[in-house]
Amino acid sequence: MAEEADQTLRMLRKQQRGFEKEGRYIEADATRRRADKKFAAEETRRRETLSARQSAQRAAATSAFEQEREGLTRHWDFNTEQLEQQARQSELALSGRHSRKREQLQSHLGNAATRNNTSRQVLELRAVEARLLSTNSYADAQETQRRAAKAKFDEAERTRQGREATGSVATRHLAQLQANETATLALRLALKRAEQKQMRELEFARLQQRFHNLLAELATQHHAETAKLQHAKKLQAIRSEMHASPSHDLNAVAHSKPMLLAPVSTITVSPCHYKEEGMSST
Repeated sequence: MAEEADQTLRMLRKQQRGFEKEGRYIEADATRRRADKKFAAEETRRRETLSARQSAQRAAATSAFEQEREGLTRHWDFNTEQLEQQARQSELALSGRHSRKREQLQSHLGNAATRNNTSRQVLELRAVEARLLSTNSYADAQETQRRAAKAKFDEAERTRQGREATGSVATRHLAQLQANETATLALRLALKRAEQKQMRELEFARLQQRFHNLLAELATQHHAETAKLQHAKKLQAIRSEMHASPSHDLNAVAHSKPMLLAPVSTITVSPCHYKEEGMSST
């Protein structure tokens, strides 16, 4: 369509010059008006076509950006869910291990409490009691029996207190150890979450910057295209004035074209246009 319009304009200008040479100025003026009208219509069409193409490029860039951002969001949402699932598994595993450790300690303390070891003093008193009974010394045997029972009771009480103290220390030590392990796991998970958040923000910032760079590139290209179209319009206006003035050499201008070539964009818009080489979202 553009080539056809250029040919029509050249034909009208040629007719205009022919009428001027023949002195048919009314026909020349009518032809000039037709050429100017044709030029104005073609210039409007090309300006609208350029504007539509530039709008389509901006829309394509925005659409590609939105698609890539949605894909990046899904990718990082999945990574976040995976990290949280691993965190829950680690916390459950640690909690189960702690429960088993506490059960083992309680079982060990319980078994120690059931053991009944008789001291040497009690055994000796019982031997004395047996000898006294063999000699029919019942009063002395009775006293020895009482002393042995008291020694047995005192021994059991000391053992109980010692076991309680030992169990209390062991329980506190295990509780502190498990608290430290829980805090270490919480810190490790917090560091992983912070690292993942930082990486996510960095990738989104890079994506946003690439999009802004593309928009700036498009804006520069569009400005150059619009300026080129405006320049062609001004050149054509100058030529029209030269044709209308008999003091200019029309033959020198007759072989020049109307300069209405539409600008061609050098930018191809696609999602990969502004995606960094080697950039991975994983």
